[in-house]
Amino acid sequence: MQLTDALRTLLDAIDGYEDDVAAQISKRTSVSETQVTQGIELAREELGMDAEEESR
Repeated sequence: MQLTDALRTLLDAIDGYEDDVAAQISKRTSVSETQVTQGIELAREELGMDAEEESR
C-alpha cells in the first residue's frame, strides 16, 4: 500500500505538468517524451485515477 500511496502522491504532484516532466525525463534518459507520457497515463489507469478524480 505504501508504494501505491507514494505513486498517487507523485502523480498528484505532477498533475498539469506532465509535458514538462516528460521533457526533463527525456533529456536525462534514453526514454522518449511520448513513452514517458504513455507511462504516466498507464500508471494513472492502473491506479484507477481519472481526470475528474485528479482535479479534486
